[in-house]
Amino acid sequence: MARYQQVIKLREQGMTQNAIAQQIGISLQTVQRWLAAGAFPESTRHRYVSQLDPYLPYLFQRWAQGCHNIAQLFRELAVQGYQGSYASVRDNIVRRLQFDGRKTPAGPSSKAPPLPTPRQAAFLFLRRPEKLRIEEQERLMATFGEYCPFAKRKIKYHCFYTFLRFIRKLG
Repeated sequence: MARYQQVIKLREQGMTQNAIAQQIGISLQTVQRWLAAGAFPESTRHRYVSQLDPYLPYLFQRWAQGCHNIAQLFRELAVQGYQGSYASVRDNIVRRLQFDGRKTPAGPSSKAPPLPTPRQAAFLFLRRPEKLRIEEQERLMATFGEYCPFAKRKIKYHCFYTFLRFIRKLG
């Protein structure tokens, strides 16, 4: 909703649709659709309901009681009538209950943003810097600092990018 309001405000200031899309970091098609609608388009998506959803309160309760053995929790759910897969239980527990994959919860002193996945890191590293949004540039620098993450020696990022531009021109 905030981005929609930002789109409207920037359009009233006379910005082009392309400029709005680039500044906010959304696609041109989204800007065009929002402006054509005249009002914030309400989402018509329906919430996905899995077989595990009715058993989630029980899982949360058992987890809070200290049972962190996924196989045991799966067996308990099967006794209660759960017919889904072990993988579904495991994935939900890892996603919802295991502190985002960490062994312990993040304390208030942990303010570092999470590291990007390898795919996200490659995307950030190989994308043209002028096409990166401000948040992506900050994440790139926070992740890689001023050094290339793929080399042992201290190769500066801009040197690597210069080489990458050269390779792109050849192709």
